[in-house]
Amino acid sequence: MYISPVDLGFMTNALSISRRSLGHSSPNPSVGCIIVKNNCIVGRGWTQPGGRPHAETQALKEAGVNSVNSDIYITLEPCSHFGKTSPCVDKIIQAKPKRVIIGSKDPDPRVNGRGIKKLKDKGIDVIVGVLEKDVQEINEGFFTRLHLNRPFFSIKVACSADGKIALSNGKSKWITGKKSRNYSHLLRSLYDGIMIGSETALRDNPYLSCRLNGIQGYFNPIKIIIDRRLRINFNSNIVSQAKDSKTYLFTANNSDTEKKKKLIDLGVNVESLISDNDNTFNKKMLNCLSSLGINKILVEGGAFLVTKLFKMDLVDKLYLFRSPTFLGNDSKNFLSNLNFNEISEVIKMKKGETLTFDNDTLDIYTRN
Repeated sequence: MYISPVDLGFMTNALSISRRSLGHSSPNPSVGCIIVKNNCIVGRGWTQPGGRPHAETQALKEAGVNSVNSDIYITLEPCSHFGKTSPCVDKIIQAKPKRVIIGSKDPDPRVNGRGIKKLKDKGIDVIVGVLEKDVQEINEGFFTRLHLNRPFFSIKVACSADGKIALSNGKSKWITGKKSRNYSHLLRSLYDGIMIGSETALRDNPYLSCRLNGIQGYFNPIKIIIDRRLRINFNSNIVSQAKDSKTYLFTANNSDTEKKKKLIDLGVNVESLISDNDNTFNKKMLNCLSSLGINKILVEGGAFLVTKLFKMDLVDKLYLFRSPTFLGNDSKNFLSNLNFNEISEVIKMKKGETLTFDNDTLDIYTRN
């Protein structure tokens, strides 16, 4: 299929603006839409916070009557089902464009191919698959959730050059520098949820918010705590802000009903969906996260939580920040025992981009 440089250029533009909703469009994908007439952009739109309005709705509204005989570039197939909004494909048909250029099919079974068919049935010229890999990469969380019924899991680790995340006494502030920490906050703004274990919650008492100038207080991810024994403190920063920032706590403790009730009263959503054994991330819990519409989760937990994710083959991406420091063998590793017996069993990931922040380095690994 031949794609003209002009079409590639406008779809690249649509992809660029689709990134504006990363971390904020859940449960929907991050979509961009460009409407072009006489080689001029007459309308633009991207998925708004919470997933609505959709990108197409925004772009069509801006374009108005200029949508007639236009070319519409959409990164993902327009929805064809009635949900909380009417189908975008119907709005596009009513706008009477000449062509619709689509980056990728929508994996949602309610849509998959139906939106494209509806456009073609109305005599509209449709091109599908323009920069498809880029679309799927941007929406890796949405595609993972639809295909595997679980969120996309990324792990963020800040460690020394010898792979240590804390001294033997638990002290870890700060192993990496300020620029690395700022980039970590940027990462938080691009994810729907941020996950830690109870040990991190107790030791660090984190806020789990995005504290960057310009976006502080606007784009905070959902907070997810894995607390098997229900140890979290009522006066912790996470609990104290639960009524203002959506928070979920997963526990195996089914006996302390009084503490559960108090946490719920304080705004925490308590879910008893995990077991107090090695199977922390069971199917029931993963399905629950998926049903909540959480596309991507950034994991900032300690060695216990990170190791569990690796053991259960749930790690899709790893952000490994390293500082030029050495903490020694008595310090804490970011991974616990994986108990391999053969080299053929070891975890292998694909090394991607490397970034530098002053003296720190960030290596990004993806699923092999």
